Amino acid sequence: MRPQMVCACALALLGFAVSPVMAQTADTVMNHSGEPVPGHAVAVADTEPAVIQYDLSGPRIGLTLSSEGAARSQFGWHSENQAAPGTRGPWFLVERIFLIGGVERSEFIPTGTLVFGVRTPGSFEFGIGPSISLGPAAVTTAVVVACGQTLHYGGIRVPVNMAVAMSQRNGINAVRVTLITGWAIKQPQREVRHEQ
Repeated sequence: MRPQMVCACALALLGFAVSPVMAQTADTVMNHSGEPVPGHAVAVADTEPAVIQYDLSGPRIGLTLSSEGAARSQFGWHSENQAAPGTRGPWFLVERIFLIGGVERSEFIPTGTLVFGVRTPGSFEFGIGPSISLGPAAVTTAVVVACGQTLHYGGIRVPVNMAVAMSQRNGINAVRVTLITGWAIKQPQREVRHEQ
């Protein structure tokens, strides 16, 4: 990609990132005749509700089945941030999953996955994101599509998820299916309010 294209893309992304910060609502000041007074505006207070956020993290254990029929165990850690406009959701998620696969085969295959997703008020969740695995012979990248259900036991969450990783290497498509579970403890929630 040419440097000009990279700069244009970077500026466009920066514009999208800062636009919510720069956007403010203002009321125009009117004179006694009902005409706008130039150069005078009054900022309107932010009436949007607070965004509720909390962190979920915990261990994960699972099994990966490759398109060749091989099965590997997975052990690792899941870290998650959630945000919602209210206490009942829907929750917008950013999940980071780090797994070590194949230890029962005397292998050490680290995999990192980043998932952007949504969890509904009924605790069904789905998302998509990139993944990278450092295998014995090569580095493999993939796109992961995941879905699952989270079970609630008091303040403890038990997710049951399935993830499908799709990749291509040397013109050959490969699919890996991972079934994974674990637990997470709900951390104290906090509210984030927009400031003028």
